[in-house]
Amino acid sequence: MRERIARWVVCVTMLGSLGALAPSVRDTAFALVLMDQRVEVEGVTLRVQLERDDNWDGKESDPVSRTDRPIRLTVEAKRAPDGTPLTQWWPGAWIDWQIDPLSGSVPTCSQRIGRYLGGSLLARPLVDLTGSYVVTMDQEPSLSVLDPSVNFAGRSSLYRSVSLPAPAADWVATPDDRWLVLAVPSTKAVIVVETGDFTIAHRIDRPRHPRQLFMQPQSRLIWISELEDRAGGKGQGWLTAIDTATWSVVESFSVREGLPLVTFAAEGGWVYVANRSARQLTIIDSRRMVVHRTLSLDFSPTGLAATPSEPMLWVVDGKKGRVVRFDVDGHERDRLAVAPTLEWASLSPDGRWVVVATPPTGLTAIATTSPHRMVSIPLSGKPRDLLWSDQFAYVLVPEQGTLSLFTWPSLGEGAVPVKSIAIGASALSVRAGGPTASTMTLMADGKGTFIAHPTERTIYTYMEGMNAPTQGVRAYGHTPLAVKTVRRTLQEIEPGVYHQWVRLPASSGRLMLAIAGESPLVRTCVGLPPLGQETPRQASQGWQWEALPKLTAHVAEPVTVQLSRLSRESAGEERDDGSAAHVTLRLMRARGGLYDEWPLRRLPDSPNAYEATGTVREAGTYFLYPTVNGRPASVPGTLIVEE
Repeated sequence: MRERIARWVVCVTMLGSLGALAPSVRDTAFALVLMDQRVEVEGVTLRVQLERDDNWDGKESDPVSRTDRPIRLTVEAKRAPDGTPLTQWWPGAWIDWQIDPLSGSVPTCSQRIGRYLGGSLLARPLVDLTGSYVVTMDQEPSLSVLDPSVNFAGRSSLYRSVSLPAPAADWVATPDDRWLVLAVPSTKAVIVVETGDFTIAHRIDRPRHPRQLFMQPQSRLIWISELEDRAGGKGQGWLTAIDTATWSVVESFSVREGLPLVTFAAEGGWVYVANRSARQLTIIDSRRMVVHRTLSLDFSPTGLAATPSEPMLWVVDGKKGRVVRFDVDGHERDRLAVAPTLEWASLSPDGRWVVVATPPTGLTAIATTSPHRMVSIPLSGKPRDLLWSDQFAYVLVPEQGTLSLFTWPSLGEGAVPVKSIAIGASALSVRAGGPTASTMTLMADGKGTFIAHPTERTIYTYMEGMNAPTQGVRAYGHTPLAVKTVRRTLQEIEPGVYHQWVRLPASSGRLMLAIAGESPLVRTCVGLPPLGQETPRQASQGWQWEALPKLTAHVAEPVTVQLSRLSRESAGEERDDGSAAHVTLRLMRARGGLYDEWPLRRLPDSPNAYEATGTVREAGTYFLYPTVNGRPASVPGTLIVEE
């Protein structure tokens, strides 16, 4: 028998053969099912579910009624004859009052859907899940949310404005576009905006100035690049991981002076951090939340790219005009001479090309496989941003006010034709020390781009095939510095399963869900249950648990976790029917996906001591969530499971 004990309030003990693996369930276990209905129409079987997010509390100081919480709409579509999932179907959906408030009548399903598709300003439903919003980060302390599908007097309408405590510097959206996370340096805060109604849901106060944000692929982690205060020079740089499930800090790493370059490996959970001034490369293992290796460089890096096909880290040596390649463990493999001067680097969507900026001549595409063929992409000026769509690469040159694009899938097939388009009548001003967020974003369908023009206070729209952009969106009274597209469509999370988060009004009035899809053609409407008959939850501190540092364990070895409850309140110790509270311990993987749940048993010798036993089958970092009656509490700590 081997023991590993971590003593403060929690003990992790490796025992002989105690416990069994608890069953894994989907994240939907956090929600309460409000509706589960099947409909068959036009040879298609639809399963419609509404699930309320009872794990969302809103602001800590305000009581939150159940009807104020986000609701997940899930539509599962299958072909009725054989049950084959309808993949890449992407239906449209709208939620509105069953009775038309203008006419007092009940429209037919076809009338209802026809009005929504018409785009009239007077026929907008309560919830529209067919399009997207264009969000601008403003020079003022605000976000402007614009709906390009609704026009008034020939111009797109301002849907909402979100007030911020101070101007933001960078932002990132979660993969499902449910959350928009912003770095606000002057107030030392990270702001989380829920895109269901564009309200501030969380504020994460930091001891340092957050400047940049990075969403780690295939993970729930957002990384914050921060700077400490330092008079007369650059401050100490830090990289901090935030868990988007709880919006809590997982770990922070010192990365020397200044803001680092950050990129992620496609697999393995590696985070690569390059420091310019310190000439240092740091490799972080995000599964175990430890620094795997730190390397000294003989140059100042200006760009990073991690290739998936041949796992390799490409580090740009801008001054000497070369790329230095390392394997995933940080061992140098070779050096490729490219051009006299290099800057940033970007990886093509298929992973076949690394494109590096080579001002003032343009760009150079380098094949990621040997013999690393190089293709010149001629541009004038200093390119700043690059976006990849399915067919085109969009390159912005702010000082010249131009947008250039080329067909990237044909790279390596001869000369690269580049099309350059003027954006507005003046250069796009880039303010020193201003936002690091991009001034360009793809449209929701990937067939064009939006460009923020701060000088002209306009958002320009360019669609593939156009000879010039149009002034598609304008936020009057605001100066847009950056722009982002937020999708509000149903998104396919599994084959034939589509979902999106919405907010519905707390009312006894009847609501109607309309669904429309093409190929196969489906038009159907489903009545929704009333959502305003529930009693608001009373504000309560609930159960509080003692915090703990990181714990370690090994795969397939039984683990016993003991933890102590701090609060002695009676609130939550019994269910509504008077039975004892159901207390469990959830182990959530840091990279997302499924979780394990173990029963928490109260120890007989202490009324506030609990114990859970089980085994973990996969190495990685796990967040520990004590839950009471299915409601997760704050994360007291993490468990690192090693091979």
